[in-house]
Amino acid sequence: MPGPKRLDFPEAERNTSNEDGSTTVRLHYPITDGKATVDRLTVKRPKAKDLRKMDEAKGNVGKELRLMEALTNVTVNDLGELEAEDFANVDEVINSYMGKRQPTGETSSET
Repeated sequence: MPGPKRLDFPEAERNTSNEDGSTTVRLHYPITDGKATVDRLTVKRPKAKDLRKMDEAKGNVGKELRLMEALTNVTVNDLGELEAEDFANVDEVINSYMGKRQPTGETSSET
């Protein structure tokens, strides 16, 4: 059985910055939210209250899905249908908002 059809577009058109600071992400593999086909997700800039949503879930992927839900207004169940390629891209957008973070317990080698 063939897999879902991949939507191709130039990578330069994949993520679009919006005036409000959010980013619209085009999906290579659209998902269905129960009502309509979703081929783009708008990811808002996270606030501390959005990060707190991660505490509601177990496991790294569960935590990431909870944060995505808070930032996209798409349910965890629907986001669970994202293909890995699209999931990774949305996660990359979210991480870009956070800046460079150093893992806990490590010290910088810069002096």
